[in-house]
Amino acid sequence: MNRSARITSAIAAPTHNHPDVLAATPYVYLIPACRKAPEQPTDPPPTEHPEAPGTTLQTTGDAQEIFRRAFWREPSTADQILHAERREWISETDGVRRWQWFLCVKPGPELAEWLRTENPFLTLPIDPSTYQPPATSPDWFAAASTQTAEIHRNSDSGLTLLFDPKNNLLHATDAGHGFRVVTSRP
Repeated sequence: MNRSARITSAIAAPTHNHPDVLAATPYVYLIPACRKAPEQPTDPPPTEHPEAPGTTLQTTGDAQEIFRRAFWREPSTADQILHAERREWISETDGVRRWQWFLCVKPGPELAEWLRTENPFLTLPIDPSTYQPPATSPDWFAAASTQTAEIHRNSDSGLTLLFDPKNNLLHATDAGHGFRVVTSRP
């Protein structure tokens, strides 16, 4: 357990009246009361990968699909996707070994509110002076101004959101390991 996190609990009664379940059976939920900010400086995982034998790099610019996979939701009509790129390092035997995406969006009010207030990805502000864009980022992403941006990152240092309130722009990136190809069913 993280020493800086405080855990609180709540007791709730079951919502059903099945005769085999005691109505007073308590359920305990552990709710983190706070989150630890990422240690400074933090850099995203390395993204430069020499292609191994049998591995190819596939790049796509399907903005709608990249947005969906990045934010787990459909873009609204108010969200204007300006740039998008997704990279996948694919092995013939292992499937996707690594992935990385980049987005530049002029967010509608709903998306901005969702990312900043509801904070579904548990991002925290970081010191802009410690941020370096990924070395292999597209030119349009690397050109994002960190001078005026509010930069938020999740605790594993993958997902990074750069909010530029002056120009109402959101630059976002993440990277991770891939998925195995299913060769047989259990």
